[in-house]
Amino acid sequence: MQLLPLSASQIVRAYDENSILIGETRYTGSIWLLPDMLPLPWEVRAFDALTVRNFDVILSRAPDVLLVGTGNTQRFLCDALLAELLAYGVGVECMPNRSACGTFNLLAGEGRRVALALCTSHGY
Repeated sequence: MQLLPLSASQIVRAYDENSILIGETRYTGSIWLLPDMLPLPWEVRAFDALTVRNFDVILSRAPDVLLVGTGNTQRFLCDALLAELLAYGVGVECMPNRSACGTFNLLAGEGRRVALALCTSHGY
């Protein structure tokens, strides 16, 4: 799958603990984002309860890199879930939202197949 170049409507412009501004649209709650599609809501009940099924939509798009924005603080996926995600051949990086948004913009701007799974405080 080849992704389209990042358009201005897909750039993460701002975020806070409750929302994210992508292009000119503000989204509340946790979301998925790929450079070639509109953001989708991500139903995250509890970070510690995430399973590989929570990542099905993104894995079906075959990204090379999956960035998991973990809110305002650094958190890590459990070892078992990380192993399952890596088995799909995707690189996984967990980081605070600020870092995840900046990294997404950078990698997507380079034309990389990157996905962002962003948790907000309303997401867990």
